[in-house]
Amino acid sequence: MIYHLLNCYFQLLILVCSLCRNLRELDLQENEIEDCSIHWLSLFPESFTSLVTLNFSCLEGDVNITVLERLVTRCRNLKTLKLNNAIPLDKLANLLRKAPQIVELGTGRFSADYHPDLFSKLEAAFAGCKSLRRLSGAWDAVPEYLPAFYCVCEGLTSLNLSYATVRGPELIKFISRCKNLQLLWVCSPCPHLLLS
Repeated sequence: MIYHLLNCYFQLLILVCSLCRNLRELDLQENEIEDCSIHWLSLFPESFTSLVTLNFSCLEGDVNITVLERLVTRCRNLKTLKLNNAIPLDKLANLLRKAPQIVELGTGRFSADYHPDLFSKLEAAFAGCKSLRRLSGAWDAVPEYLPAFYCVCEGLTSLNLSYATVRGPELIKFISRCKNLQLLWVCSPCPHLLLS
């Protein structure tokens, strides 16, 4: 029964992508769609440009990066982009360069072996996102990459690191740069570290 319901959700997603020509928001938060074997993003027609919100952070599996980049490039009014764990850091940087107007970003995993050139690419991409106000994700974040966020910290009003695995001094240093925060989500096994 559960598989059937999940399969129905995915079939519905396929229909939405292929038929809803003026769709503004596609927010798949809290959906447990695991079988994304069909490249559902490719079902949006090339003329599709109306998307303002795209959230597929909960979807399991790979995403066709080329199709995602084209979609993000076409949708010039895209304000919210929340990625799943399958998006590699170098592709995140490419997506940000194609959508510097982003206001809300869910980074997905945000992990990779540290390479100075990748760090520079990420830092430059974030520096171009002048409107970024809400940041989430950073699951399994590598602490060496956190400074790539620093250029957007002052503008952030919302920071959700409830799934981030970074703790201790790196987390405190990051949060302390976010002077305009109004909303902060952090799940810390040691709450006193955040208060010190």
